[in-house]
Amino acid sequence: MRFIYKNPICLYNIYAMLVLKVGLKLDINYSDIGKRIRNIRIKQKMTQRKLADKIDKTSTHVSHIENGTTKLSLIAIVDIANA
Repeated sequence: MRFIYKNPICLYNIYAMLVLKVGLKLDINYSDIGKRIRNIRIKQKMTQRKLADKIDKTSTHVSHIENGTTKLSLIAIVDIANA
């Protein structure tokens, strides 16, 4: 399944509605997400640089994502899923 978004503002609005109106709280473990991204990237024999090029980020940023040292936006998650 591929995740496609046409309007990043719309994704933000959906997230904001869930958090503010419904009271949904997300405890996001960025380290676990990063580990999953790294494992899938390695299984696909993709370098950090190649992934970075596909999602229009730097390889340093991809490294930070995989190490869980940066917060990952919903848009970045969708971009990575589509890469």
